[in-house]
Amino acid sequence: MTLRCGVVGLGRGKSFVKAFAAIDGCEVVAVCDPNPATHEGLSGLKTYREYEQFLDESLDIVAIISPGPVHAKQSLAALERNINVICETPCVYSLEEARAVVEAVETRGRTRKTRRSPARS
Repeated sequence: MTLRCGVVGLGRGKSFVKAFAAIDGCEVVAVCDPNPATHEGLSGLKTYREYEQFLDESLDIVAIISPGPVHAKQSLAALERNINVICETPCVYSLEEARAVVEAVETRGRTRKTRRSPARS
């Protein structure tokens, strides 16, 4: 099975495009950034400026590398469409956003993973 991957936020997100492309079983099919200049050098991929249209691409996974304040909203929009989410940084700025994201993950049967720092001696 090949996973259809998308990346939103092409500043640092271009490194995620390369990382996904290097993984067997992943195919980067679309990218999204409101700045069309960031789309340069991404031939072969569908490019979007609008996030909602990007989500119409039937993605299995979206990497959210956009500015932090929109992470929760973009995560929730993807989860509502049953798209798995990888978020580069914490995706919430309030308890309400945190509750909404956790509820969406649990309601959709997604896995919640966090990377923990090694224990300090």
